[in-house]
Amino acid sequence: MAKKSLLKTEVTLADYKGFLKNSHTMTVIKNPDYYLKQYVYFQELANAMPCAIYLLDYTSQKYLFVSDGCKQITGFTSEEHMQMGQLEFYTRCMHKEDSKLFVDKVFVRFVESAKELSSNGLKNCRFSINYRINRKDGVLVKVLQQSVVLETTTEGYPLLSLGIIIDITSHKLDDKIVLSVSCYDETQGFKTISSNSYSAQEDLLTPREKEIIQHITFGHSSLKIAEILNISVLTVNAHRRNINKKTNCKNVAELVNYAINSGIS
Repeated sequence: MAKKSLLKTEVTLADYKGFLKNSHTMTVIKNPDYYLKQYVYFQELANAMPCAIYLLDYTSQKYLFVSDGCKQITGFTSEEHMQMGQLEFYTRCMHKEDSKLFVDKVFVRFVESAKELSSNGLKNCRFSINYRINRKDGVLVKVLQQSVVLETTTEGYPLLSLGIIIDITSHKLDDKIVLSVSCYDETQGFKTISSNSYSAQEDLLTPREKEIIQHITFGHSSLKIAEILNISVLTVNAHRRNINKKTNCKNVAELVNYAINSGIS
């Protein structure tokens, strides 16, 4: 059966919630314990290392279950997470820049991926995304969230997902968000079928400014950059002033570090 169309090319979280509520062919979600029993190894992981496990209902955008380990990651108890729901979590806990990227771009890509897969294909996929959160005590933490779709509507769209969130602060050096989709293959295990990166800096700097930053990281002087780009030194210096103002960098060393962390270099 062909999927019922979401019509819009880019589907926001609010659009998706409305779409699911208006769907007349909904799949019935079972008691959360049913799904948790099917994925006992997630509970074992929770006991072995700091992580948070959750069940998310896309219709209500509420968490049906959040493991106690979430307090080690976010500082909030499982009860507080379930009261907040998905949207409040993104606006309250997620870093402001990452929250905007997630709502405006990452979730759009998530739904696009779902459109491209059959219902059974979607259930064989794993979605991985990293982002930054502001822990309850104010500490900034980088996390990796991986999830699988447990239930879909009869049209094949995600309805219920099971996920795990772990702290990767000491392993993630840059601030780019990466959304990857992997599908299970019986002979090779999970194979990545798509990977997209997103950065708040993409909208902060112009293409020319990024180009100049790249030359600066190569050690090129303003005169050399002017020669390569066939523009005046005055223009290069004007770009450099704007770049430093936008990135809050005071010297070349800070700018090089910024370029590395933002994935520009």
